[in-house]
Amino acid sequence: MAFTYYNENAVRVFSDKGLKQFEVKMPNKVYDILYISKDDTLAVSSVQCIIIIKLERKQITKTISLDSEIYGIALRENNLIYSGREKGIRMVNISYESVIDIVRDKMPSSGYIATFRNNIYHTNLKTHAITCYDQQECPNIDNLEDVIQNVKTSNAFHDIEETLVEVAENLKKISQHQQKNLLNLKEKRKQIEKEIQKTRTTINKHLDKLQEDLIKQLNAVEETQNSKICHLLSSLEQREKEITKYQQNIASIKQHASDLQIFLSLKQIEQDININDKFLQSVVEGEELKQCHLEYKTNMAIQNIMSNIKKLGEVHIEVKPCDIVLSQRKTKQAPIIIPTVQTKSFENIKLKMLQTITTQGTFIHGCCLIPDGRIAFTYYYDCAVRVFSDKGVKQFEVNMPCNVQDILYISKDDTLAVSSWQCIIIINLERKQITRTISVNTNIDGISLIENKLIYSCENKGIRMINLFNESITDIVRDKMPSFCYIATFRNYIYHTNSITHAITYYNQQGKLQWTFKNENLLMFPCGIDVDIDGNVYVVGGISQNVVVISPDGQRHREILTASDGLKYPVSLCYDSTKKHFLVLNCDNEAHLYVFI
Repeated sequence: MAFTYYNENAVRVFSDKGLKQFEVKMPNKVYDILYISKDDTLAVSSVQCIIIIKLERKQITKTISLDSEIYGIALRENNLIYSGREKGIRMVNISYESVIDIVRDKMPSSGYIATFRNNIYHTNLKTHAITCYDQQECPNIDNLEDVIQNVKTSNAFHDIEETLVEVAENLKKISQHQQKNLLNLKEKRKQIEKEIQKTRTTINKHLDKLQEDLIKQLNAVEETQNSKICHLLSSLEQREKEITKYQQNIASIKQHASDLQIFLSLKQIEQDININDKFLQSVVEGEELKQCHLEYKTNMAIQNIMSNIKKLGEVHIEVKPCDIVLSQRKTKQAPIIIPTVQTKSFENIKLKMLQTITTQGTFIHGCCLIPDGRIAFTYYYDCAVRVFSDKGVKQFEVNMPCNVQDILYISKDDTLAVSSWQCIIIINLERKQITRTISVNTNIDGISLIENKLIYSCENKGIRMINLFNESITDIVRDKMPSFCYIATFRNYIYHTNSITHAITYYNQQGKLQWTFKNENLLMFPCGIDVDIDGNVYVVGGISQNVVVISPDGQRHREILTASDGLKYPVSLCYDSTKKHFLVLNCDNEAHLYVFI
């Protein structure tokens, strides 16, 4: 048996006797769980992801990233059907991680799900209802023919094409990297061989020098001792000659001299003999007669060299981080969501006016919709951000240190990010005050959010990305951009308006241009831009005083709002995917809130 522990961020597995066997710590809070027999794994729903646990290894082996909180999950073949908060019911392929919308009704939190044949059963905590969906009868489930009608020109198809190209490029890079590694190993082996030979030569030279010094010392010691012995032998030889002479004199005196002569001679000889006797005594008592032997004692370090030094060195493989840079167009990107009814949704886009908000100011350049229904605006010359209720009533104002341009909402920490002169300012909505200022070296116009990174348009610099965690900046597009350019992101793509060329450009996250839309007869001075969940691009024309929607492939377009709908020099817009709300901001005095019908 397996259980999920919400507050403890854990999954625990128990035996059939009820004894805990093991526990797997999870990165976030966990909700539902199911068993997949195909590969003996557990699938666990969590915050914006589904986590796969391998039972045999007792660890996480895969994480499928999604764009909503996941509650109930069920299995159908190789697909997981899940209830996404505020998203509806979706199906994700476990192998390819592609996502398909099944039911688009908003779902509350804590909804569980089950499947039987073609039926999907869903519990609703708020309505206390259990709903059964049938693909043949339920109008909320998209028709397959509509889903595939425009698949060849869809973003998903384009994504897959680019992914295949990217994978091929990465495989080539890895192959080249490993070929280079082989050459490096060969060169390094030659270098190490030279180092080994050099070490051996150095040791030989050192040993030769030690041997030479020792032989010199041996010869010097022998020579010194030889000199001492030779000197003693010379002295002894001289004394021996003197004694022989005395012996001859005594024999001659004894034969020829008178007694008086003998007496006198003996006195002299006796004195000389005493001198020689003393010399001999001094030799015997001194150091000269000690026996000298040459001895040799080997240095213990040399003696132990064979036992202590068993090898000149050691060869091993040093593993370093790979320096190859792979293309990561989809790094941490939400999985591909196959677009549904693309042609139909584009051709039938319609808006209905909900209300007009009096913005109480002029030269208002940015707007954003907050999930709780509130609306925020930036007041360029007033150097202020004002937040209004869902009824259009001003709630509070935050004074800014300089002119402000664009604005967006960050759900992760319930803050607003505001672009300004050479900085991005973060406002905490709960505290109603500035909590952080991120300095940059250029004036910033439009901004958008991808995960924990802000993408922004820089005057005279291009398009850049800043990491909110460490404030590191990356260049994406280095073309010079004029002022008053806005930006939007969808999945891993970037949409940019150019107020001077009247063009809308579409880039991937590496800054590679995908397509350009330009129609000066229809769209003049494009400013605010946003993208819906199908990849349709909405752009406001400041001089043309309209809103134009462009298809995901950039090939089709429609004018959906004009001056007759209350647009007067509009500058910005904002799309809310949850409520299907659409806000268009005029430069002065008012904004219009619409809903898609």
